[in-house]
Amino acid sequence: MSIKSLKAELQRIAQKIGAADETVLLIVLAVIRANTRKIQAEEDFPKTAGHQVDYRIQGRNVSLFFPFAEMDSDQGEQMAKAIILHTRQIERAGRTAQVGILDMRVAPEEGAWIVTWPPEGVSIEQHAAEQYQRIVEARNEHS
Repeated sequence: MSIKSLKAELQRIAQKIGAADETVLLIVLAVIRANTRKIQAEEDFPKTAGHQVDYRIQGRNVSLFFPFAEMDSDQGEQMAKAIILHTRQIERAGRTAQVGILDMRVAPEEGAWIVTWPPEGVSIEQHAAEQYQRIVEARNEHS
């Protein structure tokens, strides 16, 4: 399916459910509903698997990888959405917001940013802001 077709289909669905005016932030293509212990015990499931979303931060594409060893699909979606919202809030570029597509991968792409789950006592929003800052700092170190 082309991007144009996908966009038209999303608009049609949004109108049908009465959400046509809401901004789309994230599309989730694959979902794993299991805790990490169950996944890690499954011999046929790769230990390197997780979700990945490509998103533009400060004008450059970043592959964000959410490993199942750290979080399940629901948690990965929460972290991805928090990072996207934080990016949009900080960058306010005035252009049409991009859409993040969260897909399942057996391993992260080379150079992907591995997103962790927030430590106890740290909110998802705070952790997303910290991840954003670390991505920008790491990029500046390598420039």
